[in-house]
Formats: sequence, C-alpha cells, structure tokens
Amino acid sequence: MLHMTMRHCVLTILCVVAACQNPGAAPNSRAHDIRSLARPVVEGEVAVGFVVGTLSEGENWIGGFGETRLGSQEAPGAQTLYEIGSITKVFTGVLLAGAVLRGEVNLEDPVNRFLPPEAQIPDHASGPVRLWHLTTHTSGLPRMPGNFKPANAADPYVDYSEADLFAALPKVKTLSPPGEKYAYSNLGGGLLGVVLARATGQPYGELLRKRSEEHTSELQSRRNLVCRLLLEKKK
Repeated sequence: MLHMTMRHCVLTILCVVAACQNPGAAPNSRAHDIRSLARPVVEGEVAVGFVVGTLSEGENWIGGFGETRLGSQEAPGAQTLYEIGSITKVFTGVLLAGAVLRGEVNLEDPVNRFLPPEAQIPDHASGPVRLWHLTTHTSGLPRMPGNFKPANAADPYVDYSEADLFAALPKVKTLSPPGEKYAYSNLGGGLLGVVLARATGQPYGELLRKRSEEHTSELQSRRNLVCRLLLEKKK
C-alpha cells in the first residue's frame, strides 16, 4: 500500500510540475526539467512507463518515458493509449453537468425516461432512480450487474455490451432507497454514460471528444491563471 501511495504521489507531482512550468520558458527548457524529474521514476521502478505533455503559449511538447509494458522495450509516446478506469466517471459527471446546462437533461429526470421499454429499472417503493443518483452513487444500484461474468479478468469489460446491460436492468434490485445512501456502483456510472449518449444522440466517445474540444480554450485559460498564481506564490 505504501509503495502504491508513493507511486501516486510521485506521478501527481510530475503532472503538476508539467502543468505549471513557466509559461515563458522555451520548450527545450521545459523538456529538460521534466526529463530530470521523470527519469528517476522509471529507473526507480516506481512506474513502468508514462507520457507527459505540456502546452504553453502555443508551443506543445510531449515526452514518453519507460515502456508501454514491462519488458516490451517499446517506448510510449503521443499516440499511446492508456486505460483510465474509473477516472472515466469524472468525465461522465462533467458531461452530465454540461447536458443539464444545455437543457438536454434535468438532474431530476428518471433514468427510465432514456431507456427502451425492455430495459426499464424496477422502481423502488420510495421512487425512481434519477440522474443525480447515478453520478453521486446514491442510486441504490448494486456495484455490478447480475449478468457480469467476464471471460478475461485482465480486461473484464471488453465483452460486456449495451445489450447485456439492457438485459440486466429489468432484473436489478435497488439495495436502498434512491438518494438516501452512498454505495459505489460501477453499474450506475456506466449506465449514466449510456443514458447521456442516448439523450444527446451521440456515442459516448464522440460526445466526450466534441464537448472536450469546446472547452479546451476555456480550460487552458484557467490553467494559465492557476499556474501564474502558484508561480507568484513561490516568489
């Protein structure tokens, strides 16, 4: 556990340093600083490999360190794809907020409103599962659907389809009244992504890509502001 904690701390520090390099510094200078920090992480076997990217004043730099897989001798780079696991739920929550602001959905909408007739979730006696219940893990839904039986434990979701999800939902039993008790649910998080895709008429990946691009300039401005404040505080 300590090793895992240290790994997360080191990589978090790397990410913060990469994000808050002096905006006026030349790309080569930033790259040198990041390499100096990244090299010990790989050599100390804290991480197998990772990619760091910076964007400042219209100049971008991307550096890969270590390997894509232990022993592969293949260096990661700009095109390397990483699974991000449950970090996806953060993006799904942001998409939900955006959909609410656009008037595409309402936090109080029952989830069943966006599901086909054959995939309706049985209502709890206290009321239906609503969108805000899914994003706050208070839906009462179990952690996983009852028909989730992965063939490959190393890639458990690869063979679980939307059809499987829809087949599982009518048989789901809420474990507590929706909105009353926190209980982490992968089922609820995944279901929210499906609901948002159906509500907006776009596949989840395409929805995330488009809406992320729309906010890139805004996020960049905020990032520059945060970094300037941090740099001024250090002086």
